[in-house]
Amino acid sequence: MARFEEWLSNQEWKPKVITLCRSAISGYLPSDYSQYVEEQLLECLERIYSIKKEKIERKS
Repeated sequence: MARFEEWLSNQEWKPKVITLCRSAISGYLPSDYSQYVEEQLLECLERIYSIKKEKIERKS
């Protein structure tokens, strides 16, 4: 995550919108790690950008 954060910090462009999608349901990322990865990514983005989090939940 540190390398990603460094790379992202060094980009000239700044995104207007950042969309995150969870992959825990698909099985791509083991569910044991999904919450940790999501938290780390959000913390990284918060350190670099001034972000406003909006959560959209999937309907069952």
